[in-house]
Amino acid sequence: MPKGGNGELINHFNAVRLRLVGDGELKLSWFSLNDEIEQELLSLPMVEGTAREPTRISNFKQQRFGNNTGGGTLNLDRLLSQLNTSGLQTKDNPLYQVIKQLIDALKTVEEQLAIDIAGTVTDLSGLKNRTYWTELDETANLPASRQVLAGSGITLNYTTPNQVTISSTSGPGSDGYWTPLTDGDPDETQLIFVDGECIAVFVPTP
Repeated sequence: MPKGGNGELINHFNAVRLRLVGDGELKLSWFSLNDEIEQELLSLPMVEGTAREPTRISNFKQQRFGNNTGGGTLNLDRLLSQLNTSGLQTKDNPLYQVIKQLIDALKTVEEQLAIDIAGTVTDLSGLKNRTYWTELDETANLPASRQVLAGSGITLNYTTPNQVTISSTSGPGSDGYWTPLTDGDPDETQLIFVDGECIAVFVPTP
């Protein structure tokens, strides 16, 4: 609804109507140019399904407008602009300075986080496709990985962090027996001697 005044065209934004499907509430606000003036509207409920378009009444008179829905992201520049136009600097300057310092500090943290995140983002495809030995089956995330399994007579111990202890359960003291080494002749078996002593071998049992 345009209105004239001093040669300037002023628009009167008197309502907004939206049909929302979802869960929760949608926050609404009008903003003037450069965010100098803001008008908050009643939230709009989101439902799973509806044939109605709820209306929210407003009384916003500006040449142009912008809208903000949701409010999930904190716009620090907009917040600082609203602080500067609130009149708080004149009414309560100490409070104004504290709030401004908080906003400036948040902007510094936000900028530093953006730098840190940008510096750590790399192409992980090369790491993903490398060959790894893993304790468990990790092929869903590491397609080229190989799971280490203990074969017959082998144990794997993962008790010590970042280490794998591989042990053999075959040999002296385990299941099996010692027997003299022979020439293999079934009729006239001859023992094999070295330096006058019979050679004995350990035969593990399955």
